[in-house]
This record gives sequence, C-alpha cells and structure tokens, in this order.
Amino acid sequence: IALLIFLIGRKLIKHFVKVIARSLEKANLEEGTNHFLCSFIRIVGMIVLIFIVAGYLNFSTGPIVAALGSAGLAVGLALQGSLANFAGGVLILLMKPFRVGDYICALGSEGVVTKIDIVYTTLCTPDNKSIVIPNGSLSNTEITNVTKEPKRRVDLVVGIDYDEDIRRVKEILVKTANNHDLVLKDEEIQVFVSDFDSSAISMGVRVWTATENYWT
Repeated sequence: IALLIFLIGRKLIKHFVKVIARSLEKANLEEGTNHFLCSFIRIVGMIVLIFIVAGYLNFSTGPIVAALGSAGLAVGLALQGSLANFAGGVLILLMKPFRVGDYICALGSEGVVTKIDIVYTTLCTPDNKSIVIPNGSLSNTEITNVTKEPKRRVDLVVGIDYDEDIRRVKEILVKTANNHDLVLKDEEIQVFVSDFDSSAISMGVRVWTATENYWT
C-alpha cells in the first residue's frame, strides 16, 4: 500500500508540475525561470510525499525533521544574500515592473533588459556593455521603465539669437513639428521660451511620438 501511495503520489506531482508549467508559459516568464520553479515545486512535492509514506509505515520522522531544520537554518544564514536575491526575483516575476526588451534605469545603471533570472537581472547598455544586477537590490529600489508606455514626450531646446523675432521662431518650430512624420498630431505641440542664456534665448519644444520612434 505504501508503494502504491508513492507511485500514485509521484504521478500526481508530475501532473501538477505540468499544469504549473503551462501556467508559467502563459505568464510569459523566462524559460530558465520556468524550469527552476518547476524543479523547486517537484522537489518540495517529493519531500512531502516521502514524509506521507514514512508516516504510513510508522517510521519516526522527528529526527529527519530536526536534521532538515538545522541544515535549513545553517544554509539560510550562509546564503542570506542569495535568498534575498531569490525573494527579489520572485517579486519581480510576480509584479512585472519590467519585461525582457524594456529599457530601464535603476541603481545608477540603465539599459535594455536582456535576461531576468531568479537571482539576477541582466541589462545591455547603449554602448553594448552587460550589467548584472542582483534582484534583491533591484526589487528594493526605484525603477524607471522608459519603454513601458506606448508613447513618449520628446523635449528639445533650440537656441536663437536675441535679435530674432520670437513669434516668428514659434511659428517655424510649430510648422516643423506638424510636418514631421513621427510626431503624433493628436497630442499638443508646445513651443515656449524656456530660458534667457547669456548668449542666446532658449526655446523649449515639446512633442509626442511613439516610444519606438523616440530616439529617431
């Protein structure tokens, strides 16, 4: 009977892991993260199943529990940083403040997210450097997701001579913005005097564009 319980329990665990795997795939998580979580669930399920079978056979599980508890405490103390990164990775995967392909700024670094692992997140900077950030630190700091929204505002500054006609300059800048293919015409185009510098008048120009066209 104990063997039958073990075999049936193992099949149930296998089926449960498959269901979880399908759910994780629908959640668009990283493939490596999916494998890690499925393996973790499978191991926990097998440990629980072994304890159930041992209890049915009247084996004393007290010493095993005590040994596992002591080992878990020792490992936990030794891996505090890694466990914090693991918890941070779980939070990032659940809350989804960013996804692979997003451009983010955090902890003094910025770049495109190329990989989200359970412990580390990897960024690729505009000059093609790879930055690996611990998820524990990343989950406890302010994150700016630059590309999450479908459109962005482009802020420009145009310097003009003090002898120029400001109204004429405004008309030219508004006309130029309206004629630009990448400027969203349903959003307000703003042109204004932003500052009086020592050698020029700074004209501020604010237009909106699709996020993928921002740098262009």
